[in-house]
Formats: sequence, structure tokens, C-alpha cells
Amino acid sequence: MLITKQDRLLAIPKQDTIFQFALEGKIYLLFGNAFRFQPSLRAKKIFKNRCSIPFFLK
Repeated sequence: MLITKQDRLLAIPKQDTIFQFALEGKIYLLFGNAFRFQPSLRAKKIFKNRCSIPFFLK
């Protein structure tokens, strides 16, 4: 869930989504597939790599 500047709530699907943001002059990428599950489930389950993570060059 995201909250906009207009104080609206947006639901963004995480599956196969790449989130990008800039903070203090650095660009960060978050891969939605990496945090689709609760932390406790991520620690217990071994996931199959169903998608490839794109390789970015800068």
C-alpha cells in the first residue's frame, strides 16, 4: 500500500514489479517478488526462482 501526497491509499501489486526510488542521490531498486511474503514465511520456505532478476548497468 502506498499513500499519495493527496492522502489517498493505493494498492500496488508486488508480483513481478520493480520499485525504484532515489534517496540522498542514490537510486535503489526493490524487487517485488523478494518481499511478497511475510518475513516468517520467507525464513521457513525455499522458493524456486521463477523469474530472472534483470542486470542493470550504470
